[in-house]
Amino acid sequence: MHKNIFACAAFIAACGFFLRSLTPANAYMGPMVDYGANPIVSAAGTASSTSTTIFTAPADQDLLITDLIFSADATDHACNARIYMDLNNGVQLGAFTIAGDMDSDYGQDDAGSTSPVLTHRFASGLVIPASSSLQIYVNNCSSSNVKYTIAARKIRP
Repeated sequence: MHKNIFACAAFIAACGFFLRSLTPANAYMGPMVDYGANPIVSAAGTASSTSTTIFTAPADQDLLITDLIFSADATDHACNARIYMDLNNGVQLGAFTIAGDMDSDYGQDDAGSTSPVLTHRFASGLVIPASSSLQIYVNNCSSSNVKYTIAARKIRP
């Protein structure tokens, strides 16, 4: 009888040890890489008042905008840049405003001015559907003073 109790206790201890060794399953939203290709794409340049195509999504994948940076030259005191991001079908994905003079003298000089920067990392992202293009343009600012950097990743639709 004591052999049966000892065997049961050993079996229960072994099962408990096995169950403690299991780790919970976690799912993370990470880069989805197909066929060894790099899923990250990025673009940088100078925005203008004319609509410029930044990205065109592949026919079989969407693009997910994950990060963006816009900056304006601090020496352009009148620059209150309105930056628009549209799809080629006219749907607006984003609209942003950055001011040109960040000091308290309202454009009297450049002392204390800093280049205004808008930096954003999206928690979920902005989707550019497959075969669609992202276009960017600026209003209310000298076109040579607004710079952009945009990062996206390819995802399955």
